[in-house]
Amino acid sequence: MSNIYGDFFARSHIGENPEIIRQGTLTQSPDIQPAGTKPITNPHEHFIGGGDGIQFNVDKGTKITETVRNYIYIRGASVLPSEGYVELYFVPKTLILHPNDWSKNQLKDEKGNTRIKFNAPAYGKIVLSTPFVWDHPVGNQHCCLVSRIVTKEHPNDRHMTPFKNIDDFNNWLKNSPGIGWRNIEFVNPSLPTYTTTTDLQIHPDWATHDALIYLETVDIPNGVTVSFESSNIDPPFKLEPQKVTSKNQKFLILTQLKSGAKGKVTYTYHRNGIEVHADAKLILHVAKLSILGNVNVVFKHDV
Repeated sequence: MSNIYGDFFARSHIGENPEIIRQGTLTQSPDIQPAGTKPITNPHEHFIGGGDGIQFNVDKGTKITETVRNYIYIRGASVLPSEGYVELYFVPKTLILHPNDWSKNQLKDEKGNTRIKFNAPAYGKIVLSTPFVWDHPVGNQHCCLVSRIVTKEHPNDRHMTPFKNIDDFNNWLKNSPGIGWRNIEFVNPSLPTYTTTTDLQIHPDWATHDALIYLETVDIPNGVTVSFESSNIDPPFKLEPQKVTSKNQKFLILTQLKSGAKGKVTYTYHRNGIEVHADAKLILHVAKLSILGNVNVVFKHDV
């Protein structure tokens, strides 16, 4: 086991073994897991999984949302029983070679602790149930998150002195399984989180009719704002931004659509700092209203 790192370690990529000298990608650790703007109810189930531990090999990390509180979880594995604590730092790109400076950028948990303790069993996969929080980050430059795992056998304190150059830095990462490094991306909650444009064409056989145009939300959480607007369609139509108050909801307007009308519809949701899961949907419907008041959906587009 001379080439095996027996302590609790942070993988640099999915599938990495606990070797003292790492191979492959070094700067996208799946064991630093930004989890959005709300804490995870059951971190073990979410990041590790049941008895098979299948979720441990899934990178569930999200983008960091600017100007609000973000929750970041740390997980890892151990060959031998291991105990100690973990620290987490944010590192602007300009400071990568100067850990004596970025080591001052320490994140804390909600109680203000900079160190979160762990106790890992032999051949165990664990996630720290207490997350670190990052309050009001601003994505005005490229940043990384760095986890430092400290045990009696491996204090991993080399990071306190500057690196000579980028090769020196890469060699440190390659030889430090107790260090996790993750490049991150930012999301600005004031900008549209998702915008899509679709073509809309009314069949020539459809005489001018009153039409119902509505946006359906599926599993989009409360507080998210949705809207849509036409272009090159006469008369134009528009739904002003509306806040979702139920996960499955319909937002509608009445208008007239002429035979052969052709143009585009753009619809948008703003997250407003709220986590939106990958299986959430927006569905745009265009329905013809008959004289009898029946609704006939003639167009549907979803994302």
